[in-house]
Amino acid sequence: YLLLFVSALLRIEKAGEEPVAVVTGLPVNHYTPERAEQIEQLLARSHNVSAPSAQTTLKVEKVKVIPQPMGSFFDLLLDDSGRLRDPRGIRQRVGIIDIGVQTTDLALAAPQFMEPSSGSLDVGVRSVADQLARDINRKYSLNLDTTEAEEAMRSKSVKIFGERVDLSDIIAERTREVAERILSQA
Repeated sequence: YLLLFVSALLRIEKAGEEPVAVVTGLPVNHYTPERAEQIEQLLARSHNVSAPSAQTTLKVEKVKVIPQPMGSFFDLLLDDSGRLRDPRGIRQRVGIIDIGVQTTDLALAAPQFMEPSSGSLDVGVRSVADQLARDINRKYSLNLDTTEAEEAMRSKSVKIFGERVDLSDIIAERTREVAERILSQA
């Protein structure tokens, strides 16, 4: 977790020049106030980073860990400047379906996070990619790893014996199946 965090920080413009505040998230089923505090304490400090091209210190002044779907909620409420889009929106109950790579988080915000009405499902984009890889193997005897299957999803095709094969129909079917699984548990 720490390595991913520092790698992401390195991508932030001027991260090594001035202290930064960071907001990050955990899947709903992994989120507890105690776990959030552990991560906040781990990340809120100076991180010395050595790379082949340079060495720098990244100063993290403050870290706030929230349930992942709350990021979607804040995006709904706030504009790009961080201002409230519509003051009435802050009082609305909002259902959030946050589809990630490995999990789908379901949350209710009213406007605070309502933990009893929230949860995680072990299904996400990777579920589609893994099934697509099995379909391609079965139909074309071609083994794709998860990364290759995700690329095939993005391009909606795969090269087989030098020819591009359209995967649009298979991807649409597998995506529909995963969407139905999510909706049946939402």
